[in-house]
Amino acid sequence: MNQVERLAAQLPPFIYYKMDNIISYQREAEGWLISIGGTPGDAGALAHSSPYRKLLVAFENG
Repeated sequence: MNQVERLAAQLPPFIYYKMDNIISYQREAEGWLISIGGTPGDAGALAHSSPYRKLLVAFENG
């Protein structure tokens, strides 16, 4: 694992950006771009509930 991946794995989860007014010809939406840290290798090794818990932490802190 390189240094960037190690650093990314240690970052706490956070809301990076909230998108408003996403508009198509039929619908309007909003969404969030959330960083939960980690690497692709981490994602494959984690239990399914772990990324979800990280998302909850991001919303609690954000």
